[in-house]
Amino acid sequence: RFATLHLCLPCDPIQALPPPLLLCRGKGNVQVHEALSYHDKVVVRFQKKAYMDTDTLLKWIEFDFAPYKQGLLREQPILMLSDNLAAQRKPEAVQAFRDHAQAEIGFGPKYLTHRWQPIDQGWGQLWKQKLGWALENWIEESDEHTDKWDGGKFSAKERRILITHLVGAASKE
Repeated sequence: RFATLHLCLPCDPIQALPPPLLLCRGKGNVQVHEALSYHDKVVVRFQKKAYMDTDTLLKWIEFDFAPYKQGLLREQPILMLSDNLAAQRKPEAVQAFRDHAQAEIGFGPKYLTHRWQPIDQGWGQLWKQKLGWALENWIEESDEHTDKWDGGKFSAKERRILITHLVGAASKE
């Protein structure tokens, strides 16, 4: 796994989406030039296996989700619906949602997220389509992009930068 994309979707269709989180595999020892090349509306974090562990979740809550939530709703409490990811069920994560974002977290039934979770009920497919369209547009922008894509020779740095821009383009739609 090179990276995972984490999306948080509000129930209000006209409310701005929180910035997408691209969780990349590795330690995050990237040069400043690379980090400055990422799309400015995509949060990039690193975890050794590119999955959401407790430490990564706690950082996301404090530094990414809470400021987004405070900017829109200030002190108004909210309810977060979550699947049963182990990191989200940890008492320190539940408390961090309360402390930093005035959010109560509710968990749906195990093994049934395909029935109740919005990301599994259409949003995920829509995001895959948007990412595909963003990739097609990027490839068609120039012969250099077409050749690069057809050749398949991207460094990890180039892949991370490209993915952030594809996700950024998809989130504009």
